[in-house]
Amino acid sequence: MVWARVPYADRDDYKIRPAAVVDVVGRRATVRPLTSAASRLACRLAEVEDLAAAGLPRASGFRRRSVVVDLTDIVGIAGELSERDRIVATAA
Repeated sequence: MVWARVPYADRDDYKIRPAAVVDVVGRRATVRPLTSAASRLACRLAEVEDLAAAGLPRASGFRRRSVVVDLTDIVGIAGELSERDRIVATAA
């Protein structure tokens, strides 16, 4: 788990979010951003089960779309995903 600058889909800006690194090729990292917004429950996003290991302060769910960011957009390490959470993060 990392903290990364994740671009918004609809505007030229970003938000620093926790994200699971799915793949790294050269300087590009594919990540699955997370959200703690209450709307994630209505969207039935897969929840992170082991929040402490992942380094997350509150309940969060994996967003459905992956995002490709430059390695310089990764600003910190949050924690480590449990085996179950890693499987969920890499599922398409």
